Amino acid sequence: NSHQMNIKFEKVTGKLFLYDNKFDGQKIPNDVAGHVEMIIAPNLKTFTYREFSNCSRLQYLCLPSVEVFAEDACKNFDVLKMIYAPKATEFKKQSVSYSLPFFSLCASSRAVFEFHSLYMVKVRQLRVLKLAEEAFSKVEIYKLVVMEDAQLNATSECRFIKIEDRTKELCSTKLENECSAVLYKVNPIAQSKLKNKCKPHSIFFENQETIKIDDEIEYCKGVLTIRSRQLMKRQKKKLLDFDEDIDELRAPNLISYENLEFKQQQFVRKLFLPNVQKLNLNIHCLKSICVTGIKIISSGDIRLCTNLISISLPNVEQMDVDNFYFSTSLKYLFMPKIKEFFECFNYSKELVYFEADELQQFDGSFDSIRKMQIYSPKLQVPKETLDELNIEQVGSKMKPEEMKLEIQLSAKYLKAHSIFEEQRKNNEMLCKSIQNVNERFSQIIKKLGNSIQFGAE
Repeated sequence: NSHQMNIKFEKVTGKLFLYDNKFDGQKIPNDVAGHVEMIIAPNLKTFTYREFSNCSRLQYLCLPSVEVFAEDACKNFDVLKMIYAPKATEFKKQSVSYSLPFFSLCASSRAVFEFHSLYMVKVRQLRVLKLAEEAFSKVEIYKLVVMEDAQLNATSECRFIKIEDRTKELCSTKLENECSAVLYKVNPIAQSKLKNKCKPHSIFFENQETIKIDDEIEYCKGVLTIRSRQLMKRQKKKLLDFDEDIDELRAPNLISYENLEFKQQQFVRKLFLPNVQKLNLNIHCLKSICVTGIKIISSGDIRLCTNLISISLPNVEQMDVDNFYFSTSLKYLFMPKIKEFFECFNYSKELVYFEADELQQFDGSFDSIRKMQIYSPKLQVPKETLDELNIEQVGSKMKPEEMKLEIQLSAKYLKAHSIFEEQRKNNEMLCKSIQNVNERFSQIIKKLGNSIQFGAE
């Protein structure tokens, strides 16, 4: 079947290579589809849902020649995170929708988005040429670039953090909630007519200097450092007004992460909170967190961290209901002191290993696990129940070398991806030249293929 469909599948890495320019309605074989994590299709012109609907673990799409995303093309891929489609100019209704972990869409700067083409997703960065009426609905975009000759219509229930509007008439003012966004490259005459906070430089400008926000808060090269034990109201207000890109937050002395808000929060990748005793985490792009001091996780404290891959909670002794809800990327979990929990880890399909030395009971949890190993020598849950949940109890702890090392792989790929993005941002000609973009991305793919798996970022 693979030869007939002109495809190649690497089961170890989860990469599926498709070499045809169309599929003619054929589906990926079921024995392959359930293991696919990334699709690389260099010649495919149109991406449709029906051929790939059974690829339930799809996370990454590399589609350098795709021009059209058909209606419902990427709808309901539960763990889809990234789409690379630099030639894509047409996005039909709900072509990217209902994917909670999604955060990266690389499309053509001439992209046209039809009604509800982006629906219920978050995107870190996007360039647009034309938006139909309500093209975006229930969407959050961190950086939106409106091209020079763009035509925009109103959006619905959307949030834009930063906007660079290159049109003469500033047509981004038609967007919903645009007045709360920070505008970039705005001329002084236009600034006087706007309520927005405005910046003269590009949205891609990266400040290399250390910024002192407060006596106990500073920022340098993407890292926000908080030295306070508790944040005062004036400090929280300063954080809300702060506009620089925050990739990592380090707060070694902070004892509570409750009620802490800043506009970049959903797009922070790392948290270092070793002494925090109270949490309230709902961070879309969060990939790693250090919270070694916390002992009690209250109801709903950790929810919708859809890109969190691994977490260690060495001192947690109590976890109330409704935690780790929709942790769709979570794979490795370490809670050596927890003895029981109820109604947690639901819709966390990708969990593969859970280490809980003292665990005795759980109920109403792990409702959609594909297959997980659990080390818990004191567990009193019947084997029949574990079998129904696709959980295998093992007698020894997993050794680090036995893991797939998603965290390390993620760091390596993100570094390569960020290098590529920086090159693309700093050279506008590179964005306009599809051939150069494809060549550079192919080099990255080749380099990564020789050194690491593509099973994670």
